[in-house]
Amino acid sequence: MNPEEVIEIHWTALQSGMFEFTPDEIRASTFSVEVVNQNEVVVLANMNSRITIPRAAFVSAVQVLIENNATEGNPLRIGSSNSDDNSLELCLDTKAHSGGTRVINYIASLLLRMGIVGIDHNRPNRIWIVNNV
Repeated sequence: MNPEEVIEIHWTALQSGMFEFTPDEIRASTFSVEVVNQNEVVVLANMNSRITIPRAAFVSAVQVLIENNATEGNPLRIGSSNSDDNSLELCLDTKAHSGGTRVINYIASLLLRMGIVGIDHNRPNRIWIVNNV
């Protein structure tokens, strides 16, 4: 499974105007998708903060999930934190592809919308590649 191909196949599921929730059941916040183009997604978080997420960060997230054999029976913790010391691999890797901005919560929710992953919304939040990808 090639992560770039997975994203390419499912990218059209992302549309401007979509509203989503971040993965955590307790601290979920809403965000909207403002712009989708071939290179990036721009989300509006907390109704006032625009965050640009490069497509490479989505590819990176899928790559980490594949490398860790993240399945429903072996999910990977999302491990989201603003602090690098408290962030886990998935969060750190997507930060590295987005200029240091914590974007994994938006990416995880959008990957779910795209049909690429499943998410356990209970703490600690976990994510996995779905079987049909």
